[in-house]
Amino acid sequence: MRRVISAFRRSQRVAVVVQVDNLALLTRCIGLSQTAALLSALCARIGVVLDVPTPAALGPRGQIAVLLDVSGQTAALRKALQVQSVAQAGFDLPHHAPGPGISAVLVQGEGAVSDDRLVEQGRLHLARLGPGFGAVSMISVSGQPADGAAVAPEPALIEPDLFEPFFQPQLCCHSGTVTGFEILARARHPLRGLLGPAEFLPLLPVHRQRMLTRAMLSQGIAALIRWRAEGFDVATVSLNVAAADLVEPDFADFVLWELDRQDVPPTRLVIEVMEDVSPLDMPDTVRANLVRLSGLGCRIDLDDFGTGYASFEALRRLPAHRVKIDRSFVTGCDRDENQQRLILAILALADRMGLETVAEGVETAAEHAFVAQIGCSHAQGYAIARPMPLAETFGFLAGRAATARELPVLSRRAG
Repeated sequence: MRRVISAFRRSQRVAVVVQVDNLALLTRCIGLSQTAALLSALCARIGVVLDVPTPAALGPRGQIAVLLDVSGQTAALRKALQVQSVAQAGFDLPHHAPGPGISAVLVQGEGAVSDDRLVEQGRLHLARLGPGFGAVSMISVSGQPADGAAVAPEPALIEPDLFEPFFQPQLCCHSGTVTGFEILARARHPLRGLLGPAEFLPLLPVHRQRMLTRAMLSQGIAALIRWRAEGFDVATVSLNVAAADLVEPDFADFVLWELDRQDVPPTRLVIEVMEDVSPLDMPDTVRANLVRLSGLGCRIDLDDFGTGYASFEALRRLPAHRVKIDRSFVTGCDRDENQQRLILAILALADRMGLETVAEGVETAAEHAFVAQIGCSHAQGYAIARPMPLAETFGFLAGRAATARELPVLSRRAG
């Protein structure tokens, strides 16, 4: 280890230790040689992003260590996050192989601490957390620790109990009533505040993302019960489901078990199939899960419709009930004729296939008025409401109910 570490020696005592959490799973899926090539690619990426000589993987856990000269804790933490994000960015892996799940720890020295000790304490810290932690944490190492003394971590950037569901409403374009809410995961970090998916999903290994999906499902179904208990008739909740979730053979079983456990009929759950579910090379388990859920009453939405190369093939192969018109088509639709033609084409296709539509990303009142008048079934976006915690939905629902009673009912434009 000393030979490796000496290549990265810096004047300050700051080490970043990265670990591939799912190394054993990767090895089973892609073999030893491709796993070794992936680790080499990881090392090369880390060397480039940190502008240091290419590090080497240490030991059987797929750990990679670098020592840096940084000014201040914030800059050091930013480097650790950057390393983790770059390490998890796409790899050329065999089809359906999981991507690497990355954890990282930033180790700061207090006093005279050897480089070897910084790295070793980082490796021990990650070993104690175990595989699948999928976060960035910070620890400090004193100059003269007692043998066997535990190293106490500062709050990790992503802990399981930091996640909570937020809810964004979907309105009926013809009556103005709330027809459902989409469940959107958020994380409340004690230091960084409210985090959106773009900030924490890259930090989670695949199996942790699956756990998050299932947690959001359970809490979303529970929200349906809360709304009804408070006298609000919310028809559905919608849950984004990625290919990594649908490829699991027991996914439909879990969904149906959770609905039954909470005594909620399947018709009140909408599964939003994300764009990464490609029907052109879809595993049998993905379609089997969707067909089973749809057959028992769950509704299926095709998310981001029109942006993926497989969107139209998905209409043929998947049991869809609605298409969600991507926000890239909705933006500026009240004044851009090209946008209007694209939306009208999608509406015509959906109408011929007997599908409802949701215009998502509606950010202005003018966009909302336009999509309602040309025949979209539902609308969703900041012009209606931003995603909100469950506690705020009750006031929103009460306000919308009062507003809807005062609005005229819109009919679809002919032709």
